[in-house]
Amino acid sequence: MGILTRKFNPEQDSELFDTETGNCSIEYYNACKDVYRVAPNNKIPVPWPWSVEKASDSSEEVFDRLEERVREVLECYGIITHYIGVHSVAERYTPQKSKDTIIIKTRDEPRVSWKEAASKIYYEIVEPAATSAQIQMRVEIRNEEKMYKDVVHVIRDHDPVEALQRIQPLILNATKEFCPGKWSSIGIHNRGHAPRDSEKKITVTVSIRPGSVDAWGAFEEKIVRVIESAIPLGEVDIAVEILPGQIIPL
Repeated sequence: MGILTRKFNPEQDSELFDTETGNCSIEYYNACKDVYRVAPNNKIPVPWPWSVEKASDSSEEVFDRLEERVREVLECYGIITHYIGVHSVAERYTPQKSKDTIIIKTRDEPRVSWKEAASKIYYEIVEPAATSAQIQMRVEIRNEEKMYKDVVHVIRDHDPVEALQRIQPLILNATKEFCPGKWSSIGIHNRGHAPRDSEKKITVTVSIRPGSVDAWGAFEEKIVRVIESAIPLGEVDIAVEILPGQIIPL
């Protein structure tokens, strides 16, 4: 058996991460696990899954004025793009926090220059213009083909079901103990990209209420230990994801 997790790489000197306690928002925790999406310094990309709508007329006007300067910065940093546009983007669970975002898509592999370019574009070009227009805007650089955007798929192999049933109550107890009031749901599914033929992993998912702050790295380690203690080695591979999310009332 293998327990699969994505590595958490907090930014150095970030205002969004407490190095002494390990505390950060659940959104920041996930942002630092996806090297294929970056936002400016001390900002984070909108968490997956998101909803995308048409940007406001004001944001489109600002973007039209700034696009050439944005492209010049990207060229200076050697970032090859295949799309640049502005859209209204919000985390699916908090649509009221939607903001117009300049989305820069590339097929490049991630480099330090992505963060530097995003910061320069935002703080030197976009933010002053947006403030002048009395609006708020964001900037994100992403490789959409390789970024984390897993969705739920049905587990069609019945062999692991018994093992998974054994661990769910243990995960629930560990979650209630570590972060009472901050979690919203626990699930065990196949997860992978949207196409049915994409690679999938059996995944234990603990959904955390958006905006919750805690030592999520320590919590993930706790869940990993619970699973390792409950399932014999070699029985099944399991991924663990601690994600922002909440149950939306119908």
